[in-house]
Amino acid sequence: MSKKQIRISGADEVRKRLPNLTRRSVNLVLRNNTVVFGILDEVRDDHVVVSNMRKKKMRVAFDTIVEAYTDVDP
Repeated sequence: MSKKQIRISGADEVRKRLPNLTRRSVNLVLRNNTVVFGILDEVRDDHVVVSNMRKKKMRVAFDTIVEAYTDVDP
């Protein structure tokens, strides 16, 4: 079964649209081609806070995020 996704690319779009995804599971693609998966807890001026599946909070700077995507609920 396929799912729809919301994909956000570009630094300006990520900063503008990421606050709408708070409390949802997101995938953040970073400049070094790694992906951070977790629940988006909060969005600040210069970074976001994501809780991974082990409930560890990670701080990710906006200037390292290339793309963000999440599944759309049916």
